[in-house]
Amino acid sequence: MKQHQNGSSLLFILIVLVAMLFGTISLFKSTDMGTIVAGNLAFKESSINAADTAIKEAFTKIGTMPDTETDVTSGYYYYHIQRKTTTDGIPCSLQFDAAGTCSNSNMTWSDPISVGINKVFYQIDRLCKATPGPDPTLNCLVEKQYSGGDGNGVGEGGNVGKRDAIFYRVTIKIVGANNTESYVQVSVPKS
Repeated sequence: MKQHQNGSSLLFILIVLVAMLFGTISLFKSTDMGTIVAGNLAFKESSINAADTAIKEAFTKIGTMPDTETDVTSGYYYYHIQRKTTTDGIPCSLQFDAAGTCSNSNMTWSDPISVGINKVFYQIDRLCKATPGPDPTLNCLVEKQYSGGDGNGVGEGGNVGKRDAIFYRVTIKIVGANNTESYVQVSVPKS
């Protein structure tokens, strides 16, 4: 007597193989995504380290700037009036297109500083809406100097004679592998 085979085992095996195929494909995709995320985190870390180098150089430039009342785009990459920014907060050229949008194509960046695989550029702008004049608190973002007293002369004298410190914005552009760009901004007061 012959028994009839109806092929249900074959159908079950095919379904299991298709499920295993989809599982393998999703495993490859998740492994690939993990590699991408790890690469992005490595770029972020290296760009932060590279930005530190540019920040140190810009701070040095701010401290040695001979004239803060005019733009100095050679050697200092400095603008004496706060620059307009893109919607992302990146300073751009003072030029606007017909629609009034900001374009950073004409920005003057520092000479590139090589840090590992990254090229780092910076520019400095003083956070003043106009030339400060004798009272910088009218047109500039300032840090008021604390006198250390109670306002009645008691305990005063800690910072007597010191000027209020005007803030400077340092914008750093990091260009990494495959021309990826990252930006860092810091503000620093200088009296």
